[in-house]
Amino acid sequence: VEHEGQSRLYYYMTYKVVTTSDTDLLFTPSFEMANDEGELKRSGRDVPAAVTAKILALLETPLLEDQLHIVGTLLQGEENAKEGLVVWPVNTPHVRAIEVFGNGFSGETRTIDAYDPETKGKKRVTLRKTLMLRFQPLGETKPTGAESLPVIEQRWIMR
Repeated sequence: VEHEGQSRLYYYMTYKVVTTSDTDLLFTPSFEMANDEGELKRSGRDVPAAVTAKILALLETPLLEDQLHIVGTLLQGEENAKEGLVVWPVNTPHVRAIEVFGNGFSGETRTIDAYDPETKGKKRVTLRKTLMLRFQPLGETKPTGAESLPVIEQRWIMR
């Protein structure tokens, strides 16, 4: 995507969420992307609003919302589904694995005692049920337009 005369590569992901519970829910999703080079980045960081707007326009999906506008009450039922867009800058164009971690889709948590390397003791940590998607990049990321990356694994983890 070109922004202010400079071209930069971005990963983006769209998703759809529906509540099947018997109550409306406050929906506050967050997404992080990790790669095999050790990078971990929250969606939206270092992504100009104009870039997100350009991707939304290119996708031509009228109900698609960016990660800020999708936050709010999620009403019950398929007819009230929300569709969201999240974007990350590409810092390393050649990676062998990408994982996306999505929070805010489940209220399930678990508190455990974990080792604290700073104090060499234990500390209480709350883990959240998180949707993990693992993608298989198709070689080096290049400015050739939108290409879908195949999902090779999808599962729930506690993170």
